[in-house]
Amino acid sequence: MEPAPYPPRNTEELQAVITFLSLLDVNRVKPDPSFLDRVPNHDGSVELVDEQQKPVGELKIQIKKIPDGSLQFDCPIQLVGYSIQVSSPFLLVCVDVGNRKAYWRHLSSLMAGLKSELKTFTVKFQAVVDEISPGAPYL
Repeated sequence: MEPAPYPPRNTEELQAVITFLSLLDVNRVKPDPSFLDRVPNHDGSVELVDEQQKPVGELKIQIKKIPDGSLQFDCPIQLVGYSIQVSSPFLLVCVDVGNRKAYWRHLSSLMAGLKSELKTFTVKFQAVVDEISPGAPYL
């Protein structure tokens, strides 16, 4: 008798979460990730704080690994469905683990390329503009 293994993509998902967390400015962003979980649609939240560490807003997040050097992600439309239902803003965060970069996009029903009859649509990121890193103005 043997224990059940971790899911096949577990290691790469965990690497993406760890990389994302390492890129945040924790003076202004307080992450509350929930990885290695079975909750669908999101991987936790981040709370934004001001200079006095007072909360100013909360964002739900979904973290996905993208191939090294990629600036796009084939997003399941169910994530947009979730974004419509939740009261907090919902961000897709895609992580390029090899280059230690992450990119973000607010998911909504107004996304470019979104068609309800399709299962996925392509989210395209712009380097620097959508980048999460200590030197990028993502806040």
